[in-house]
Amino acid sequence: ERLPLSVHALAAAMSRPHAHRSSTSVGSPLCERLKGGEDEVDVNGTGADESDPLLKSLSMKPEERDCCYEIWLFLQFMQYKFLFLVEIWGVFFLGYYLDVLLDLKMMVTFAQYGDDHFVFATLLGVGIAVLFTLVEMTNWLQPDDPSWMTLVVGFLLPFQLHVFFLCGYSTVQGNPHPLLHSSKLAESAIEGTVSALVQTYAMISRNMAWEDLQVGLISVSTSFISITWAFLQFDRREKGMAGLPGVAEGADPMLAVVALFRLAEVTSRVVSLGLFTVAIRNQPIPGYEDYLPSGLGNKGGCCVLVFDFLIMVLMIGYWQGVKRSNFKNLAHVFPSLVAFINPILLSENAFTIPVKAYYGLRVVELGGMVILALYLECPAHFDAHSFDAQELLRCGVDGLGQKFDDDGIFLWLAATSTAVMVMLVLLIRFKLGASNVLLVDQEMFASHAFSESEAFLCKKLLKVGRDVPVRASCSEFHNHAGNIIRQRCRAVQAAIEDFRAKQGKEHAQPRGGAVQPAPTSAGVVEQWRVEQVKVREMKKREKSSAADALLALIHVSFNLCLFLKAGQNDKSPSTIVQVGDSGAQEPLLCQDPGSCSGTTARDEFLLEEGGRTRATVAQQYVDVLTLINECLQKETGDPRCLRLLEKEEVCLELLKILPSWEIVETTGPLTEEKELAMQLFECKCRLAVNVMRAGWARGRAFSDIAHRFHKAFDAKTATQVQDFVPDVKDTYVDPHDWVLRLQTMALTEMFDAIPQDLRTREELEKLSRPVDHPDLFRPEVEIRAVMDGATSVMESRGTPVKCTLKCPASSAQATKTLHTVLSSFTDDLLLKPHFWEKSEVQKSLEFLISDGEVWQLTSMSFKLMPDGEDQFWTP
Repeated sequence: ERLPLSVHALAAAMSRPHAHRSSTSVGSPLCERLKGGEDEVDVNGTGADESDPLLKSLSMKPEERDCCYEIWLFLQFMQYKFLFLVEIWGVFFLGYYLDVLLDLKMMVTFAQYGDDHFVFATLLGVGIAVLFTLVEMTNWLQPDDPSWMTLVVGFLLPFQLHVFFLCGYSTVQGNPHPLLHSSKLAESAIEGTVSALVQTYAMISRNMAWEDLQVGLISVSTSFISITWAFLQFDRREKGMAGLPGVAEGADPMLAVVALFRLAEVTSRVVSLGLFTVAIRNQPIPGYEDYLPSGLGNKGGCCVLVFDFLIMVLMIGYWQGVKRSNFKNLAHVFPSLVAFINPILLSENAFTIPVKAYYGLRVVELGGMVILALYLECPAHFDAHSFDAQELLRCGVDGLGQKFDDDGIFLWLAATSTAVMVMLVLLIRFKLGASNVLLVDQEMFASHAFSESEAFLCKKLLKVGRDVPVRASCSEFHNHAGNIIRQRCRAVQAAIEDFRAKQGKEHAQPRGGAVQPAPTSAGVVEQWRVEQVKVREMKKREKSSAADALLALIHVSFNLCLFLKAGQNDKSPSTIVQVGDSGAQEPLLCQDPGSCSGTTARDEFLLEEGGRTRATVAQQYVDVLTLINECLQKETGDPRCLRLLEKEEVCLELLKILPSWEIVETTGPLTEEKELAMQLFECKCRLAVNVMRAGWARGRAFSDIAHRFHKAFDAKTATQVQDFVPDVKDTYVDPHDWVLRLQTMALTEMFDAIPQDLRTREELEKLSRPVDHPDLFRPEVEIRAVMDGATSVMESRGTPVKCTLKCPASSAQATKTLHTVLSSFTDDLLLKPHFWEKSEVQKSLEFLISDGEVWQLTSMSFKLMPDGEDQFWTP
């Protein structure tokens, strides 16, 4: 029977007031989902107030600070200053100029002995290091650095006085300048390596006075320590290599083992090259006496490096270029001539070649150098018919012993360092165990977009293979990835709520209280306390701001994009293979796609372990896109979030996050997974529109990104949509029509976002150049898709729709469901559910809702079932 009462009056009678909330508001389904699970990290930094005594001191009155607190504060100040001054003036200043002075002393010694070529080689290493520092200045200079500072550093750089200036500048500023790290790295990895090679060979090849030899040993030792320090940074979490953090964090004892290993590795390499050069110096090569009467002369070590260079180019080119299409890592060929350019504690090969291949090559190379030296020294003993190992060894010892009669310390160094290197690499890799930094560090996922090397490591962990240990790591990383995504979503949700709570409050103080300024007469300890509190509070506010939280979520989504897209509806069937002795069948990716029937490139993820199904991952994908769209809403979002889209790299990350067309591939009834796919398509449309609205404010500068988004959006006509979603006739709104209408709305809003002066056909054609950019709105594609969607809307316009809602009257869920449906109607009886309630309304009414259409409630009836039977609400 027709009921003459307001829908909202009925909803109010059920004691559930109608409230217009954001999808991230407290009480929304998204908010409830994000509450689940344990926190592993404090992504907002909001827990620092209770644990940080400095921040806790904000609420303390001066009289409340007792003697113990003042003593603790003084000790903290002294510890900070002591470590800071040791780092600036001990590590950087003293370490840098001690090495420079010793190199100068050795160049003077070389000149006195008439070895001008050694002087030239040392100067060449210094020049390369200066050029490296000059190039790196553009990457390490800070935006707030004064122009005069840059000018002074550039002027002092050729005279090697820039480090002294930067140490003084950093002491005044209270923080080490990043250029100090760049200068130290250049001095260690480039100048130190060249100096060590030249000076070691000079001391072995020439009989020096004891005083000169002492200076040379000290100079070489400092070079070895500098190179070790540079390579040690690869395994430190705070430094890392090429953006990839190291495994060891803080004062990890493993760093001491790694430091000893790197020192032994560098010493073995440099000393062995010097000994080999002297061993074969001027030795004729049997059979080539007429062409090379002096053999390789004094170029034996250089020939080894050239041979090593060619081998490294081939091996790194194969592992990094051919297998990964990452030819950028060929830049690591040169430092690989001295040491293994990979974090030694990292279980995977990130930048060059596998650790077994590298050190296997080193052992074979050392053995080849020894055999070649013996062969050139005693060629007659290598006759296959009269070979005698004892005679060969005796001849070799006698001959080489005369060449190294006063170089016993270098022979001992080469043997000892090689043995220590081999033992430690076996200990680190097989006994102590290397690990994958992606399993232990969560901050790296949100700090930046992964490089190609980092993305490879992530993809390798996401894929599942037959190997049981690898499979266990993959399963662990899947849960790890889910936790990271949930925590970052939670951070964005909290930031949005905080931003909206502060809207309209012009003088609101930041959370945690205002920093009390130190009086001008305060001591240095109190001034330091206030400065530290300011720094900590600034970091807290940055972490809790909507823009920073959004950027971190975008980084996480970009880095874990393959994981998020694993929940998409896939055309390919799940791969089933036998696993383990039990013969249980599980979805598993085969390492060799041809070895499993039915395996395709998309079957890459083991999602059924630990309850992490495709629907679970797809729901996280929906949550991520919902939060990103919420932040990018021009009407209600934080303006700083919209300004993020001015950065091209952020737009490119969003481009990769954009779902593909496979997500809407659906046949049969609308199940929960297929409904999530529909939600993903709606999120895709909203994201494309939000990016276009914000991006086109930049004018023509946005045209390249706009073309990329149009290409990724991949508009399809009604006929093409049928390949993914069949068109079901004689229905009110089927998924095919729903997708068409959403796409139509998105395309029209994307066109509306284009500035007025660029909308003409002539201007759009100009924007479509060069040739690889097609038209933004092609008549046969985008415009045809819009017309197909408009036709679908007009055909169903004015058509009455009858929906039946059935739910038990005695159930509490029935009351909640009925209220959700009724509260979806506005005061004008228009059906406009909230975004987070749309899924429940669609399932309850078995009716797909499109935002571009207007549906109005015309009548509502209730049917009461007879006594003894289940009662149903049937509005």
